[in-house]
Amino acid sequence: MVLWHIAQMPADVILAEQPYARAQPPQAWGFQPSAPAFAAMAMAAYLLLCLPALALWHFNPGVFVHAGDRYVNRAQIEAQLPVKQESSGYDGQFYYRMAVHPFAMAPTAGGITFDHPAKRMERFLYPLLAWAISLGRPGGVAWALFGLNLCGLGTIAFLALGLARRLKLPATLPVAIMLWPGFIVALMYDTAEIVSAALLLGAVSAYLSGRVVAYAALAACATLARETTLPVFAGILAYEALAGRRGLRIAVCAAALVPFAAWREILAMLAHTAPQAQGVAQDLGWPFLGAAEMLWGCISVTKHYANTHLKDTVVRIMVLLTAPAVLLFCLLVLLRLKTAFGQARMAPLAAGWLLIAALMSLLTAAGPWTDPIAYFRAFTDCFLIGCLLLFATGFAPRPRSVMLIGGAQCLIIWLLCLVKLR
Repeated sequence: MVLWHIAQMPADVILAEQPYARAQPPQAWGFQPSAPAFAAMAMAAYLLLCLPALALWHFNPGVFVHAGDRYVNRAQIEAQLPVKQESSGYDGQFYYRMAVHPFAMAPTAGGITFDHPAKRMERFLYPLLAWAISLGRPGGVAWALFGLNLCGLGTIAFLALGLARRLKLPATLPVAIMLWPGFIVALMYDTAEIVSAALLLGAVSAYLSGRVVAYAALAACATLARETTLPVFAGILAYEALAGRRGLRIAVCAAALVPFAAWREILAMLAHTAPQAQGVAQDLGWPFLGAAEMLWGCISVTKHYANTHLKDTVVRIMVLLTAPAVLLFCLLVLLRLKTAFGQARMAPLAAGWLLIAALMSLLTAAGPWTDPIAYFRAFTDCFLIGCLLLFATGFAPRPRSVMLIGGAQCLIIWLLCLVKLR
């Protein structure tokens, strides 16, 4: 209904620049680092967080792959990789497999077996980049995966600060973005959220600057890194169509979705199954039921996270501290959507956020809501766009509050990641 209301507005009203409510220049921190300096600071901070884990494993970045012997045959892998016994491992082992053998469509290659080949191959851009950086050498893939994510964090910081200054938003925006705990998870688990987030922010920056061709290219890459960015770009396309923009502009925005659709069809033919089949069956269910089941399981102590009472209690407390904060953030964004739709530059992003938030509401307790590692990964794109909408509509928290809340959440997830590495 909101999109339909926008479609009925005169074109000159839609295209006019709207003032941002309570917009503030980014000067709240008492210093104004350049975008490259802020990017370097972010990369250094995240690298420091990873040093204890690297030192514990003699600076072998393969520890972040989280390989398990259910899918990884230690005797057949082509590089030194820690493999946990009696473990299913984590998603990083499949990204590692694609980075070592990016063009092998067989379920097993290099000693690593896919659990669901079509689903795993859907997110091929991150491992393909790691393969290119490592020059195809298995011994360099683990470093390439880690280094690529670290550089991705610098890119996110660079783009976030640039957006804050271009849109005259509070200086706390880039800091809030960089304190998203999902980035710690992606960095310490070799997953694709950081790369897709960097491409998503790059696409948003290009779109807000009126560079629709660059937007389409970056958006297409983002969907090939992680398909959860697709609702954002679909929402922007819906806004463009309903707002009566020029046909060529709409066509370019629509073209951003074509590579992902084509790649999904290719995978379906090669694997003889739809890539989304497993994800829909395991990860999606009734709206809000997954979050409710997870929280109730923690409160009633019917859901268990570890094989010892102490570890199980600690993780349960972490869930009860972090999951409600994620839900509260989404509620805050939802309450400001009406204001966001009233701003010309933010209305397309509001449409995109509405679609991705709808997707997040369908996540199940057996899928992304299973633990903090999973749900912080899942909500990354939702958080990035939501942050932009909040700050653009007058949300201006005190720097101390941003550091306290964001820092506390990051510390909790960082400790959980360290515990799971042992």
